[in-house]
Amino acid sequence: MNRYYLNNFYIGKISFEERIKVMLSFLNQGDIFLFFHTKDHFEKHCTPQEKEFIGPRIRFINNEWVFPWGTQPLQNNSLVWYEINDSNEVEESLGINNLFTCLVIQKNDEFMNHGYVLSLRESVDSFVLIIDEKRKGDFMGRVFPKIKCYFTEEVKLAPIEKIYP
Repeated sequence: MNRYYLNNFYIGKISFEERIKVMLSFLNQGDIFLFFHTKDHFEKHCTPQEKEFIGPRIRFINNEWVFPWGTQPLQNNSLVWYEINDSNEVEESLGINNLFTCLVIQKNDEFMNHGYVLSLRESVDSFVLIIDEKRKGDFMGRVFPKIKCYFTEEVKLAPIEKIYP
């Protein structure tokens, strides 16, 4: 799996609308995003409005570790994965959880056949979109040409050493 870091991926450096456009650039025809919450968080901490949004979109509830960092068994807590299809739903989902992790997957594909894991995380002095690509070359060949117009001196791909010095 190849990993890329898009530095300064937060409002003030890139607009909310541009963030959504960057996100949507990862989708091929027939792809969806799968965002998640832990089952415990979904049941105990989501507001009624958030549950109303997420509930009908739930695709999987499981404890499979698909993340490209380490292995961490989810012994006592499952993950609730919900489907996001378009810009309005991406906007709503980012409003629920600004620091997110999601998968990019074909709508009716098996859970483990995702093409990307996207994670927005805090770095030392910024926010970074961590892009883990499963299909080697897809990011640079297909996605990067669509999103490079949003890059600036500050919003750009950066090596890990620049993100976490």
